[in-house]
Amino acid sequence: MTLVYKKHTPLVSTTTITDIIYLSKKLFNGSERQKMILSQFFVDFKIVSVTKKVIQSAFVSPMTDFEDAVQAFVAKGKRAKLIITRNTKDYELSPVKAVTPSDFVAMVRRREKS
Repeated sequence: MTLVYKKHTPLVSTTTITDIIYLSKKLFNGSERQKMILSQFFVDFKIVSVTKKVIQSAFVSPMTDFEDAVQAFVAKGKRAKLIITRNTKDYELSPVKAVTPSDFVAMVRRREKS
């Protein structure tokens, strides 16, 4: 994340926030600590709304996974340069290029050396 924060503003959609809250509930036993830690984690992120236009674009997208299509069109709407995900396979038809976290780190390191 340090590499991202150096020169980039990470974006996260509102649906991702709610998914992370839901999925991490067991880990934190639904405690107030969960909200505190996650609110600190997302403090440097730009939180982006999922709009009607994004949903409509995802519905007509050639991408087969609807949730990934939503993320792709949120990214497109905010002119994101990349989507960082471990699931690049589902983003092959995305309007925004997807790279793995390790590929992103390698890209940043190459640029720093140039």
